[in-house]
Amino acid sequence: MERLTQTDKMAPQDNSRWSTRPGSFDSLHTSLIFSSDNPLGIPALLHTPTTAIPKWLVPYRTRIRTTQDDLAEGAVHFFLDDYRFETVWRRPRKALEALAPYATLLTPDFSLYRDWPRAAQIWNTYRSRWCGRFWQSLGYRVISTVAWSTPDSFDFCFLGVPHNGTLVWNDG
Repeated sequence: MERLTQTDKMAPQDNSRWSTRPGSFDSLHTSLIFSSDNPLGIPALLHTPTTAIPKWLVPYRTRIRTTQDDLAEGAVHFFLDDYRFETVWRRPRKALEALAPYATLLTPDFSLYRDWPRAAQIWNTYRSRWCGRFWQSLGYRVISTVAWSTPDSFDFCFLGVPHNGTLVWNDG
Protein backbone atom coordinates (compact mmCIF):
# COMPACT_ATOMS: atom_id res chain seq x y z
CA MET A 1 0.00 0.00 0.00
CA GLU A 2 1.43 3.35 -1.05
CA ARG A 3 1.80 6.05 1.61
CA LEU A 4 1.22 9.69 0.78
CA THR A 5 4.00 12.10 1.60
CA GLN A 6 3.39 15.50 3.17
CA THR A 7 4.04 17.06 -0.24
CA ASP A 8 1.39 14.83 -1.87
CA LYS A 9 -1.16 15.76 0.75
CA MET A 10 -0.66 19.45 0.08
CA ALA A 11 -0.62 19.23 -3.70
CA PRO A 12 -3.15 21.43 -5.51
CA GLN A 13 -6.43 19.69 -6.18
CA ASP A 14 -7.68 19.06 -9.69
CA ASN A 15 -11.10 20.74 -9.73
CA SER A 16 -11.88 20.03 -13.37
CA ARG A 17 -14.27 17.25 -12.41
CA TRP A 18 -16.45 19.87 -10.64
CA SER A 19 -17.16 21.81 -13.85
CA THR A 20 -20.64 20.25 -13.76
CA ARG A 21 -22.65 19.14 -10.78
CA PRO A 22 -23.57 15.51 -10.26
CA GLY A 23 -27.25 14.64 -10.72
CA SER A 24 -28.15 14.63 -7.05
CA PHE A 25 -25.90 17.49 -5.96
CA ASP A 26 -28.74 19.99 -5.45
CA SER A 27 -31.17 17.86 -3.45
CA LEU A 28 -32.75 20.98 -1.95
CA HIS A 29 -33.29 22.57 -5.39
CA THR A 30 -31.49 25.74 -4.36
CA SER A 31 -30.36 26.33 -7.95
CA LEU A 32 -34.00 26.97 -8.90
CA ILE A 33 -35.48 29.52 -6.51
CA PHE A 34 -38.87 30.94 -7.45
CA SER A 35 -40.14 34.38 -6.50
CA SER A 36 -41.87 34.67 -3.16
CA ASP A 37 -44.32 37.08 -1.59
CA ASN A 38 -43.61 36.12 2.02
CA PRO A 39 -40.76 36.36 4.54
CA LEU A 40 -40.19 32.57 4.62
CA GLY A 41 -39.37 32.42 0.90
CA ILE A 42 -42.13 29.94 0.13
CA PRO A 43 -42.67 30.17 -3.66
CA ALA A 44 -45.64 32.21 -4.82
CA LEU A 45 -47.89 30.26 -7.16
CA LEU A 46 -49.42 31.97 -10.16
CA HIS A 47 -53.18 32.45 -10.24
CA THR A 48 -55.22 29.61 -11.75
CA PRO A 49 -58.71 30.60 -12.93
CA THR A 50 -61.82 28.77 -11.80
CA THR A 51 -62.29 27.61 -15.38
CA ALA A 52 -59.42 25.19 -14.72
CA ILE A 53 -61.39 23.25 -12.10
CA PRO A 54 -61.21 19.63 -13.28
CA LYS A 55 -64.21 17.35 -13.76
CA TRP A 56 -62.33 14.46 -12.17
CA LEU A 57 -59.15 13.64 -10.26
CA VAL A 58 -56.71 10.79 -10.59
CA PRO A 59 -54.07 9.79 -8.01
CA TYR A 60 -50.44 10.34 -8.96
CA ARG A 61 -48.92 7.45 -10.95
CA THR A 62 -52.28 5.83 -11.63
CA ARG A 63 -52.50 4.65 -15.18
CA ILE A 64 -55.85 5.33 -16.79
CA ARG A 65 -57.04 4.32 -20.19
CA THR A 66 -58.70 7.23 -21.89
CA THR A 67 -58.18 9.58 -24.82
CA GLN A 68 -55.98 12.65 -24.68
CA ASP A 69 -59.10 14.83 -24.93
CA ASP A 70 -60.51 13.26 -21.76
CA LEU A 71 -57.25 13.90 -19.90
CA ALA A 72 -57.70 17.64 -20.41
CA GLU A 73 -60.81 17.48 -18.21
CA GLY A 74 -59.02 15.82 -15.28
CA ALA A 75 -56.18 16.56 -12.90
CA VAL A 76 -53.59 14.65 -10.90
CA HIS A 77 -53.89 14.73 -7.11
CA PHE A 78 -51.50 13.73 -4.31
CA PHE A 79 -53.88 12.79 -1.49
CA LEU A 80 -51.78 9.70 -0.80
CA ASP A 81 -49.17 8.57 1.67
CA ASP A 82 -46.16 10.83 1.16
CA TYR A 83 -43.80 8.02 0.17
CA ARG A 84 -46.00 7.33 -2.88
CA PHE A 85 -45.19 10.71 -4.42
CA GLU A 86 -41.88 11.71 -2.83
CA THR A 87 -40.32 11.43 -6.29
CA VAL A 88 -41.99 14.69 -7.39
CA TRP A 89 -39.63 16.43 -4.96
CA ARG A 90 -36.56 14.21 -5.09
CA ARG A 91 -36.50 13.76 -8.87
CA PRO A 92 -38.85 16.42 -10.29
CA ARG A 93 -37.81 15.98 -13.91
CA LYS A 94 -38.16 12.20 -13.73
CA ALA A 95 -41.64 12.61 -12.21
CA LEU A 96 -42.70 14.53 -15.32
CA GLU A 97 -42.95 11.23 -17.17
CA ALA A 98 -46.02 10.31 -15.10
CA LEU A 99 -47.43 13.86 -15.21
CA ALA A 100 -46.87 14.61 -18.90
CA PRO A 101 -50.29 13.47 -20.19
CA TYR A 102 -52.15 15.90 -17.92
CA ALA A 103 -52.65 19.65 -18.27
CA THR A 104 -53.76 20.31 -14.68
CA LEU A 105 -52.03 19.24 -11.47
CA LEU A 106 -52.80 19.78 -7.82
CA THR A 107 -49.82 20.66 -5.66
CA PRO A 108 -48.44 17.75 -3.62
CA ASP A 109 -50.11 17.22 -0.26
CA PHE A 110 -47.01 16.69 1.88
CA SER A 111 -48.02 15.87 5.44
CA LEU A 112 -48.13 18.38 8.29
CA TYR A 113 -48.48 16.19 11.35
CA ARG A 114 -49.53 17.90 14.59
CA ASP A 115 -46.64 16.39 16.56
CA TRP A 116 -43.97 17.36 14.01
CA PRO A 117 -41.66 20.31 14.65
CA ARG A 118 -42.86 23.57 13.12
CA ALA A 119 -39.76 23.68 10.89
CA ALA A 120 -40.66 20.31 9.32
CA GLN A 121 -44.21 21.52 8.65
CA ILE A 122 -42.94 24.72 7.04
CA TRP A 123 -40.51 22.65 4.96
CA ASN A 124 -43.32 20.47 3.62
CA THR A 125 -45.34 23.59 2.77
CA TYR A 126 -42.31 24.96 0.93
CA ARG A 127 -41.86 21.71 -1.01
CA SER A 128 -45.51 21.68 -2.05
CA ARG A 129 -45.39 25.24 -3.39
CA TRP A 130 -42.00 24.67 -5.02
CA CYS A 131 -43.32 21.67 -6.97
CA GLY A 132 -46.39 23.64 -8.05
CA ARG A 133 -44.36 26.61 -9.20
CA PHE A 134 -41.89 24.33 -10.98
CA TRP A 135 -44.78 22.76 -12.91
CA GLN A 136 -46.22 26.18 -13.72
CA SER A 137 -42.84 27.18 -15.16
CA LEU A 138 -43.22 24.24 -17.54
CA GLY A 139 -46.72 25.24 -18.68
CA TYR A 140 -48.97 23.15 -16.43
CA ARG A 141 -52.09 24.58 -14.83
CA VAL A 142 -51.69 24.17 -11.08
CA ILE A 143 -54.33 24.21 -8.38
CA SER A 144 -53.09 24.89 -4.86
CA THR A 145 -53.70 22.40 -2.10
CA VAL A 146 -53.54 23.66 1.46
CA ALA A 147 -52.92 21.51 4.51
CA TRP A 148 -52.71 22.50 8.15
CA SER A 149 -52.10 20.76 11.43
CA THR A 150 -52.98 23.08 14.31
CA PRO A 151 -54.17 26.69 14.44
CA ASP A 152 -50.49 27.71 14.77
CA SER A 153 -49.87 26.36 11.27
CA PHE A 154 -52.25 28.97 9.79
CA ASP A 155 -49.29 31.39 9.98
CA PHE A 156 -47.57 29.60 7.10
CA CYS A 157 -49.92 27.08 5.47
CA PHE A 158 -51.51 29.66 3.16
CA LEU A 159 -48.22 31.28 2.11
CA GLY A 160 -47.59 31.24 -1.62
CA VAL A 161 -51.25 30.61 -2.46
CA PRO A 162 -52.67 33.26 -4.84
CA HIS A 163 -55.30 35.55 -3.35
CA ASN A 164 -58.80 34.85 -4.73
CA GLY A 165 -57.39 31.75 -6.42
CA THR A 166 -58.65 28.22 -6.77
CA LEU A 167 -57.53 25.87 -4.03
CA VAL A 168 -58.25 22.52 -2.45
CA TRP A 169 -57.73 21.89 1.23
CA ASN A 170 -57.06 18.90 3.37
CA ASP A 171 -57.94 19.29 7.04
CA GLY A 172 -56.90 15.82 8.09
